[in-house]
Amino acid sequence: MSILSNEDLILRVPLFASLDSVDAIQIANAVCKKRFRKGECLIHQGTQHKQLVILLTGRARLVMTDRQQREVIVERVVAGEFAGELSLFDEQPHPAALIAEAQTDALLLECGVFMDCLQRNEGVMLELFRVMARRNRRAGHKIETLALEDVFGRVADALWELSTPNAEGLRVTQAKVSRQDVAKMIGASREMVSRVMKEFTSRGVIGTRDDGTVWVHDRLVPKK
Repeated sequence: MSILSNEDLILRVPLFASLDSVDAIQIANAVCKKRFRKGECLIHQGTQHKQLVILLTGRARLVMTDRQQREVIVERVVAGEFAGELSLFDEQPHPAALIAEAQTDALLLECGVFMDCLQRNEGVMLELFRVMARRNRRAGHKIETLALEDVFGRVADALWELSTPNAEGLRVTQAKVSRQDVAKMIGASREMVSRVMKEFTSRGVIGTRDDGTVWVHDRLVPKK
């Protein structure tokens, strides 16, 4: 099996898919590839990390921690996606940490190189804006859910967010679902999440598979 060059890796990332070969080579020469173990921090909350982090493999979570060390999972980032873009624009500390949920390979791109790329490539800028708009919409939806939904609605929304359709058309979470993680996503206790998921299982709208992933029935779709 051939080893992909940095240029090949860059062009496989949706953010940079529109680059021509000259700009792709320039980005490829500027990135640093690094492997992170499960639980390792790619971006530290409160720091001014001057790099765009692009995931090649694995997955990570954006986590905000308060002074009492209580955690909230803000977003999940998967292969092909990026994080750390906000601090590149406003030069403020990162509001959340990015923590690997599994062994993760990532490309690190310095701020100056990325900004130069944005100025020369409208396609990259438009894709960046599209991703940021989607994330802003999800954040708004999460705020609405936390404010207006009961715990059943919040758990249903979290499971729907964590799952995607597979090849058989069944909606399944990408990884094993931890009750504690769901609790951190929705601002509830682990015990309450367990009770709600048990109720959903008895209704036949979710089920846990042998590998720990959860299938989600269409009847669980949040009603808007």
